[in-house]
Amino acid sequence: MQIAVLIVDDHPVMAESLAGGLASQDDLHLVGTAASGSQAVAIASTRRVDVAVIDTDLGHEDGIHVGRSLREISPGTHVIHLSGPDHDVGRVTEALQDGVRGWVTKDEPMRELLAAVRGAHRQETRIPPVLLTQVLDRWVHGQLGPLDVLSGRQREVLQGLVDGLTRAAIGERLFLSTNTVRTHIQHLLHRLGAHSTLEAVAIARDAGMHPLRM
Repeated sequence: MQIAVLIVDDHPVMAESLAGGLASQDDLHLVGTAASGSQAVAIASTRRVDVAVIDTDLGHEDGIHVGRSLREISPGTHVIHLSGPDHDVGRVTEALQDGVRGWVTKDEPMRELLAAVRGAHRQETRIPPVLLTQVLDRWVHGQLGPLDVLSGRQREVLQGLVDGLTRAAIGERLFLSTNTVRTHIQHLLHRLGAHSTLEAVAIARDAGMHPLRM
């Protein structure tokens, strides 16, 4: 069975180039291209997407957030992010904590992206060696704070708790169901080693997370 791939990139020339590279491979099937998060979600809601290749910079959208939303509505989809040559190690770390299966820079040859797509389908994680070294250095040398064990979405949910919101209110803010918010809370409690939301809020505030001013 061919690997079903979705491309999410708001630059038409780049999207066309990626589509051409993927379409030339017998074991890959291009499901479609999307220029925005809403288009990507719409495609993944109706079609099987094994791997989504998502630009980290989608104009007014954060590609990492788009990948997160995509995996929430399509848990079986593996995400690979494309970025420019200048990258933030913190964002790479955030993406990996979200379960992203690959990070490829746009200056790498097409064969690296193809290898990442095939690796993601085998549930392997591929990122450039220089980035891997920097991410591991952060972990090994203890440069990560107590909240850095959380995914981006878990941090957003925790921020809602710090703001004193109910699960329903957090769901409205993040466009999530109450059950999904409950699941995120359970996971973030486990990662923080907290036994209650009150303890999690205390940990967050000690780490410098404060209520947002609305």
